[in-house]
Amino acid sequence: NLIQLCLICIQSRSMDIKEVLAYKPAEIVKSKRENESAPNSESEPAAKKVRGAETSDYEILRMIESLETDENDRIDNSAVKKIVTAFQKRLLRNREMRIKFSDMADKFMESELELFESVQEISSLMSSVEFFPIFIDMRAIHSFVELLSHENSDIASSITAVIQEMLDTASNAADDAEGMCDAIVEVLIELQ
Repeated sequence: NLIQLCLICIQSRSMDIKEVLAYKPAEIVKSKRENESAPNSESEPAAKKVRGAETSDYEILRMIESLETDENDRIDNSAVKKIVTAFQKRLLRNREMRIKFSDMADKFMESELELFESVQEISSLMSSVEFFPIFIDMRAIHSFVELLSHENSDIASSITAVIQEMLDTASNAADDAEGMCDAIVEVLIELQ
């Protein structure tokens, strides 16, 4: 999306890519009449047809703002709980499929891929120490330790990276997260 936006800007305005990336829209105070005449979602296609292949400034600004809001969407605790629950379900399903079809790898391969994707999703959450209490409360760390001995080396190495990232994040966090690192280590010791 960002690349397409940059190409549109460059083609329509002969702008340098650095100008596009450095652009900061200024706040413009409009009168009531100007707000009424501003293009809305219904009139935008008409403006585009009038100008031909060029993209209007308003449309470019709207695209940039939508990209910024997509990047700034924060994940909340309920979303993390859903991710952890899905991870644990996929772990359980993979375990069941491996037991049921131990001699037929093609039968449990789909559950293996789902589990790997879930581990990757969990990995993306490890940079936020605020979610660590959820991992502890939902016993996700116990599942992490269980996966260290998984038959699939890709999953085992990915979960090793997850645990390492979790410990690094907790140890580098502010003083209020100091107890979190201790809690994580205690859970890991308890499971040995």
